[in-house]
Amino acid sequence: DPYSRYVPPEEAIEDRAHRGGRAGLGVGVGQQGSTVVVRSVIRDSPGEEAGLRPGDTILTIDRRGVRGLDARAVRDLLDGPEDTTVELTWRGRDGKFREASIVRELVPPETVFPELIGGLLLVRITGFSRTTDSDLVLALRDGLAGPVPLDGIVLDLRGNRGGLLRQAVSVADILLSPGPVAMT
Repeated sequence: DPYSRYVPPEEAIEDRAHRGGRAGLGVGVGQQGSTVVVRSVIRDSPGEEAGLRPGDTILTIDRRGVRGLDARAVRDLLDGPEDTTVELTWRGRDGKFREASIVRELVPPETVFPELIGGLLLVRITGFSRTTDSDLVLALRDGLAGPVPLDGIVLDLRGNRGGLLRQAVSVADILLSPGPVAMT
């Protein structure tokens, strides 16, 4: 297999943790001047359930102001041991202040990105994490349930970094006609 790679144990542990997810809120943040803004929120994550949305501004974490901290420092404060609580205050895009006590969970990375372009459903898969197959099923179900019939589905695997072999096989099994998908 020319696509397999072998890495030192420490790097393998980091790769495995990245594919499986890490404990946090499922929120991506970025720097905007001296403030830290929510860039993305993973579906069904603790952050989404608490009401965080892209464009919201993080104000405090565990009652400590984050003004002047960079996005990486804020990300480190949001992440932590699974089943621990983080107190978060933020300002929504509507200007309202919100506060929540949110329990960190193991959140797999988002790898399926559907987009409707004309009559085509474009589904980009950037890697194979432990929820890629179920996320693909949801994307296909939502796309096929739209008010206008689809002309086709495009599966975009460009730039896909790989990941869990069983998930890759499961994704292929969803899309291929019945029969063996992979054999060793």
